[in-house]
Amino acid sequence: MRMKLFVAALLLPVSAVPIFAQTFDEQAICAAINRPGLFYARSQPPYQYWPVNGTPLSYDRDARFVLITAPVPPRQGRDYEGVWHVRTQTIAELSKRANKAYVYRPPVKTRCSRDELPAFEGGDRLVTLTAYLDHHLSDPDHPRQKVYSLSRRFHMPIQDVAANDCVWTDDDKAFDLNGTYGFSGVNRRDLDSAFEAATTLVPRAYASSSSYQGLSSQFAYRDTPNGVCVSFASPIPTGPVPRGGWFSNAYDDAMQAAAGWKPKSTLLVIKRLEGRRVIPLTSKTITWADR
Repeated sequence: MRMKLFVAALLLPVSAVPIFAQTFDEQAICAAINRPGLFYARSQPPYQYWPVNGTPLSYDRDARFVLITAPVPPRQGRDYEGVWHVRTQTIAELSKRANKAYVYRPPVKTRCSRDELPAFEGGDRLVTLTAYLDHHLSDPDHPRQKVYSLSRRFHMPIQDVAANDCVWTDDDKAFDLNGTYGFSGVNRRDLDSAFEAATTLVPRAYASSSSYQGLSSQFAYRDTPNGVCVSFASPIPTGPVPRGGWFSNAYDDAMQAAAGWKPKSTLLVIKRLEGRRVIPLTSKTITWADR
């Protein structure tokens, strides 16, 4: 029986395996917009785009949020790096509550990293919400287990020009991690017992006042914050979704489910890190047009 199942799997057509690599040309998208601001842009030609200004947007799972900063005259001394963190929290119709978060930054070499830091591969970009929240709790009286892959494949060491040293973006002595990276209205609740911890199938992280069906946390990096363009992925469902096939992963499944997803609104929060200083840039609620 096992041999029959194995042979059947080998005979599955390649097209039955969903693969969502999200290929896009960021430089082409930025060139098409070519002006400072925050935009929502299609990732394929002819790169249609819309300003994020309160007007309802049409959801596209492959679209990108694009942030273009204005150039400024050079000043004396070395400027800070451009380090942006973007958080999205999405409410959607007919969708289960998020028990994971989409977490990503591209591969990057900062002023403080010896080599290029790796990024999460596609299948690993959905991190359990409990693990994400535990990694970003800053309470020294109730320490949580850190996740090595979040430190290595998401966070990064950046330069603090004022202090003339380097600091990791998940250093809990330098940052209020929960205040910087946490999801508003989403709290971590301790498991009730060792038995429950061993047998539960769904991590115990709940939205306290509102139910969010999509959560994401993303970084972008440039050596300078001025006159540059960065982009971030569109929200996707991060709750339980149907399996897409024998060889699919959680990210493939979420992207497949996003094709019929009906988001209603998304809270978009952007912050910039200057060394140990966290600068809030924008907090907007996006309304999505009916699909």
